Amino acid sequence: MKCPSCLNGRMRRITGKFGPFLGCTNYPDCDAIISIFPGDRILKLECTECGWPVVSRLSETKNRYYRCTYKNCGQYIDFKIGARHEKDAVPCPVCEDGVLVRREGRLNPYGFFGCINYPSCRFTVSLFHHYDNITKKTCPECSYPLVSRYSKKSKKRYFKCTNKVCEYVYFPQKSTRQEKTHLVERHVKRLAEKAR
Repeated sequence: MKCPSCLNGRMRRITGKFGPFLGCTNYPDCDAIISIFPGDRILKLECTECGWPVVSRLSETKNRYYRCTYKNCGQYIDFKIGARHEKDAVPCPVCEDGVLVRREGRLNPYGFFGCINYPSCRFTVSLFHHYDNITKKTCPECSYPLVSRYSKKSKKRYFKCTNKVCEYVYFPQKSTRQEKTHLVERHVKRLAEKAR
């Protein structure tokens, strides 16, 4: 990531006395730093006030919010704008304008995924286990996103279409010993070609 202060250096991760942070490679000429907390994600989005990058941060109640990384600015960014710039954002298949974000439910302890355009778009995906998650993979039949679920009976992961009308389910097959051997041989061949 380019340094937002001097525009010449790069921001690199440094572990300091009080924890990790991002610092400019042109230090001591440029003393720009960005504080990092557990769960932080730097987005490819710039603050409209100062031009510094925006961070996606977890609050004490484990909810995401978006804020400018410049300590003298600290402007909060609208949730809908920040959620659209997340790296793993899955577009809503119903309204096609919003993205699906994880929300806490009153009745479901595992939560659910809902569109950020609620209440105009009421598309939701229920979660039945802590390991359940929405993916960027799409259903080959209706092009809705697939949800990765965990089967309690077989103790295996499978993918199910989020469209309530579609019944597409995909169970990934474990690769056989012959396929694994073939993959290892191919990898060794690539390494030998690179060494030449």
